[in-house]
Amino acid sequence: MDVILSGQVSSVGRTSLEVCIEISTADSAKDLILECFFVMAARDKAGKGVELPKLELNADMQRKSAERKAKRKQEAHDVSETMKNGLTAAEFQLLHEYITSAGKKYKSSTPMKDTELSAVKITEPQQRNTNNRIFGGYLMREAFEVAHAVAIEFAGPSARPFCMSVDEITFIKPVEIGSLVKFKGKVVYTGISKKAMQVKVKTYIHNLNTLERYTSNEFRFTFASEVPLPTVIPSTFVEGMNFLDGRRSHRRCKQLAKEQKSALQDNY
Repeated sequence: MDVILSGQVSSVGRTSLEVCIEISTADSAKDLILECFFVMAARDKAGKGVELPKLELNADMQRKSAERKAKRKQEAHDVSETMKNGLTAAEFQLLHEYITSAGKKYKSSTPMKDTELSAVKITEPQQRNTNNRIFGGYLMREAFEVAHAVAIEFAGPSARPFCMSVDEITFIKPVEIGSLVKFKGKVVYTGISKKAMQVKVKTYIHNLNTLERYTSNEFRFTFASEVPLPTVIPSTFVEGMNFLDGRRSHRRCKQLAKEQKSALQDNY
């Protein structure tokens, strides 16, 4: 299938900008396949912010930009409130049910710990960006490869799992050239339809020069399966938190697919 890849600057702040990328079919219908937004920061050689020129937007672009900002502000507020107030009563009850009885309730179930896969890479100079750090796109690609492998092993090759959405990605800390990067992925949630799964991948960095260890990213991918999936079961408190995090991410992606009238919304 032929596709059209297009991009434009959709919003500009004082020292950062948002870029919208769309992929659509190349036929007369031009159906939207994928839409994503990248937030980029402008920095000089010393690492200080560089002021950007203002962006002139037409009325429609201004409206869409304002709607996206309002939505993200609300989402950030919701996440902040959840972190501050902890689990809701409904989430606590759901988690208790899964940990204590889900293995008996669901005939087809898999412990979360049994879905985990890992991959280790050493970052090379050819993967660097203009700031002489590891290019974020490289980490995203490698994380996706691990997530896809997790989805295939969990669902089985006959299920032919495919990626439906990627949740918001934040780069917590840059990765230096020559660092050891460990990608650890696992299924943290299976949707109500039993044909969707949330796969979470964390990147653990070991800087071999300074011996510093830290986490640089958390990735959340939603995969769909052509056959019903087993229910993933958390068995510890940490796994329970991952389960609820995956559930929240899954619900956000499902709501977004519904708003965009995605052809895949029923797969969630």
